[in-house]
Amino acid sequence: MSEVQEEPKKAFLKRGSREVRNAKRLTSELENVNKELREKIRRLESELKKLQDKTPATQTYLQQIKQLEREVRECKEKLAVKEKTISQLNKEKNNEENRMRREETEKAQQKDKNFTSLRKELDRMTSLKVQLQQENERLKKQLHVQKMQKRRDMSKEEQLELRGRLLKKEQLKLRTEIEKRIESNKRQEQELKRLQVQQQSKMRKVCFFFLKQTKKLFIYLPTQRDLLEKKEEYEMATARDKKENAQREAELRRLRQKLESLEAREKRLQLTNRTFTGSRLQLVDGAVEPRINRNQRAKVLVMHHTRVKEYWQTVEKLRGRRQALEKHGDKYKRYVDEIKILERRLQNMQNQINIQNKTRVRSNDGSGGKGGMNDSSSSGGGGSSSSSSSSSSSSSNNGGGGGSGSDNVVQEVGTEANLEIEKEEEEEEEEDMDFEDPIDSERMNELLDVLEKSEVLQSEMDEAAKDLHSSMSEWEDMKWNYELQIAEQNNVIEELQEEIENLKQSLDDTRTIDLEDENETENESEIETPNSKNFATFKTFHSKPEITTDGTTSKPDHEDHKDHSNPFQLQFSVLRKKLIVRIEFRKKE
Repeated sequence: MSEVQEEPKKAFLKRGSREVRNAKRLTSELENVNKELREKIRRLESELKKLQDKTPATQTYLQQIKQLEREVRECKEKLAVKEKTISQLNKEKNNEENRMRREETEKAQQKDKNFTSLRKELDRMTSLKVQLQQENERLKKQLHVQKMQKRRDMSKEEQLELRGRLLKKEQLKLRTEIEKRIESNKRQEQELKRLQVQQQSKMRKVCFFFLKQTKKLFIYLPTQRDLLEKKEEYEMATARDKKENAQREAELRRLRQKLESLEAREKRLQLTNRTFTGSRLQLVDGAVEPRINRNQRAKVLVMHHTRVKEYWQTVEKLRGRRQALEKHGDKYKRYVDEIKILERRLQNMQNQINIQNKTRVRSNDGSGGKGGMNDSSSSGGGGSSSSSSSSSSSSSNNGGGGGSGSDNVVQEVGTEANLEIEKEEEEEEEEDMDFEDPIDSERMNELLDVLEKSEVLQSEMDEAAKDLHSSMSEWEDMKWNYELQIAEQNNVIEELQEEIENLKQSLDDTRTIDLEDENETENESEIETPNSKNFATFKTFHSKPEITTDGTTSKPDHEDHKDHSNPFQLQFSVLRKKLIVRIEFRKKE
């Protein structure tokens, strides 16, 4: 037993000694590793000190790196917040789109309902229009019968007095019209005289300009044939102007007759219509109808509403007319700018002619410097200059003789230009006499080229002068048309202002009715007087009538069964229809 127990003890001791050895070995290894690590740490610290001594900017780099890392973290946080807000906004956007779709569907349904209601209202108004036309015809017949009865009842003296008054009125009208026409004719004559004087002065300037610029280039004055052609053109232009003036006067006469017929028609309509005075309806012959009852007050206020609307429509129409006049003024300015462009083109041509003159003077100086070597060549040059001067004088004399009877302006300009050309040719001959050198063939070719260029320039200047003359005539026509249009627009504006005053008067009349009815009944509707641009709002025991987009009124349900043959209601509807027809007629004109 003792032997058996000693064997595990030995094994245990062996294992313990082995573990102790292993532990010692491990501790020695750890110490060695520790030493190596300490040496490495010392070496690294020494290297780090060296690096710090060498590059002190590494600390700043490290700080910057830390700061950048901090900023990156902040940016990530901000991005997360923004993503959340974007998701919320997308949700709100989707909700808004859904809401807009629902509103659009509701609006479409409402439009369909409004269209059906308007269709019903239109059918009702057409039936009412037929009734009104029948009533209007009946009233016309009745009024015609009353007039005929009055004429039968009148005595001869009264009829004569009436005719005398009418004749006096017509005489006064004719006198005023004749005076106006005389004044307008005087104004037109003065304007024509002023334009003729202006045109003559411009033509004189243009002719003098052309002669002054072309006198050094051997370009002579126009012949008698040219002057006769110009005279014929001038006579044709004057005949055309007279014809156009006659056409304009005929057009003015036609417009005045049209205005007179319209005024007479308006007076006839005023006589046939009933005039609204105070709180009663009064006929022309003095018959009085009863006071307005409660059922008709709402209709009166509806008419008042529509009249205010028509008043502001006429104001908008006036604004449109003024804008059209401003546009016409812009066209006139554009035309003036085109005339300025043409004048600038003439100035450029003048500059080109000046350059050609300078080249010609230099060529003459050069030819004179080479003269003196050959007498025959110098004598030939002198002969050419003398022949040119003689031909210029003969042509100028012919032109002056032909133009004395046709155009005094051209004659004066021709004589002045002829004298200047002769003086300059004498000066050039004196300068040529100082030199006796012959002219070379090259110099002659250059002079011929200069002459050809001068002829081309002269043709261009003639075309420019024709363009200027045509543009001036067109400008005068445009000016005349512009004045006519301004006069027509002023007449239309005056007529519209008269209509506006009539509408204001009718508004005042309706206000007086409302005030009197308020004083009589305490429990009646409360009426607010309209401001300058607001419609009148009213409350009555009836339900409020709705005013649609086209100016018609929709009545409440309990008034549809009422009789529409009331004379008061018919009278106001007739007045409204006539106002609408008159406004449409003005628009068409």
